[in-house]
This record gives sequence, C-alpha cells and structure tokens, in this order.
Amino acid sequence: MVKVNLLPPKERTKKQIIRESFTAIVLSVIAVSLIIGFSVFLFIIGGNFDKDVKEVETQIANQKQKNDKYKDAENKVSKFNKSIENINELKKQGLKWFNVLEEIKNKIPANITVNELSATPILTKKSSQETDSKDSGSQNTKKSVSPPQQILLTMRGEAGDLVSIMKFKEALSTSTLFDYIDFESSAWQKEKNKYDFSFQTKLK
Repeated sequence: MVKVNLLPPKERTKKQIIRESFTAIVLSVIAVSLIIGFSVFLFIIGGNFDKDVKEVETQIANQKQKNDKYKDAENKVSKFNKSIENINELKKQGLKWFNVLEEIKNKIPANITVNELSATPILTKKSSQETDSKDSGSQNTKKSVSPPQQILLTMRGEAGDLVSIMKFKEALSTSTLFDYIDFESSAWQKEKNKYDFSFQTKLK
C-alpha cells in the first residue's frame, strides 16, 4: 500500500516542527529528571557519609577517653605502689634508727651525756659513677640494683673524765650495729668542768 502525503509543503513543515519540539521537550524533561534524581542521590549518599564520619569520630573520641582513663588509673596505681614502697622503707629506717638509739642508750656510761647525733650518707664509688652516668644522659635501660646506702654517724657529747669516754668507745665497739668507732677528739672545758668529745662510726 502506498501512502501519499497530500498536505501542502508549508503544513508538512509545521507539523514536523511541532513533532520535533515535543520530542525536545520530552527529552529535556527526562534530562532534568535525571539530573534532579542524581542530585538527590548524591545528597543522600553525602548525608550518610557525613553521618558515618561523625560516628567514626565519636567512636575515636570515646576510645581516647577510655584510654585516658586507663592511663590515669595506671598512673594512680603506680603512685600508690610507690607510696607503699616509701612507707615500707620509712618503717625499716624507723626501726633501724630506733635500734641504734636504743643501743647507744644501753652502752652509755652514767657520767656521759650525748648532746648531738648527726647522720651523713656515704657516697660510694659505684653510686658516684651511677650519678655521673645519669647526669651525662646515659640511655642504658638495664636496671641495676644499688647496694644499701651506708651511713656515717657522728656523736658529740660531754664527759666528766677521759676514762668514761674510753669505756663508752669500747662499749660501742662491741655492738653489732656499728662497723667501727673512730675517736675524733676530746677537749677539757674549764668553764663546764667537763670534757667535750666526738666519735664517728659507720653503721652496718
């Protein structure tokens, strides 16, 4: 079957223009719809991404707070343990000095008065080397055990006679708490009618 277009050329062109315009409008609507849909999709995806990022940041912040709490707790435990060690050391030192004073009181003759007791730590060669090593910024991480610190004890007092001073020295020499007794000096004080004396001893 053969179709013959009997419309005049002017009418045919007008109809073709209308058809092409309609097609362009439809395509434009489709394109705009696609653009709007894609934009909405990106907006939703972007919103979800921001939400996920915020959740991750919140989790990181919470974990950091937990870590800080754990670290703070560890520091408190460490300080507490250090305090316990210091208390135990003070107890040991207190007991040691109580024994020293009790020993001196038991050994002292009746006519002798001890007016002064002074204790001085003895800096050993090893302790001096360790101090110099720390001052020079040594990075040695190996923990060394320091020997017990030795104490030099100085006693000063008054006596009625030299014999009592020598008896006091001999009595202290028999004690298990003192390493040696060094007779430092004695001098007659005419105004007091007594001898001033001085001993030095190293505690064991």
